[in-house]
Amino acid sequence: MSRDPDSLDKAETERKAKVRQTLLAGLPGELAARVGALGRRGPPDAVRDVVLDLLHQRPWRLEELGQLLQRNPEYVRQKYVQPLLEAARIRMTRPEVPNDPEQAYRVVEERP
Repeated sequence: MSRDPDSLDKAETERKAKVRQTLLAGLPGELAARVGALGRRGPPDAVRDVVLDLLHQRPWRLEELGQLLQRNPEYVRQKYVQPLLEAARIRMTRPEVPNDPEQAYRVVEERP
């Protein structure tokens, strides 16, 4: 019995949309609205600012950020997370195991 590839793609798209809605529902209203307003072609500076605000809320994994931002997790890592790490604005939750599948990122607490 063969499966229809289009129905598999549709099921995956629906699953991703549901995951994204669940993640958005856990955000404060204003931040959820900003994430929703970005779309797929948001200006890089605006996306970076949203990433920082998300990481202020709690640690996030690349997969979660990718779902929220509707971008490939590897793209999120290269375009936003890596530059923020290099600028010491964020840090890994498990720096001793950089490639850990559960690796998450959070904002470096600013000292007064």
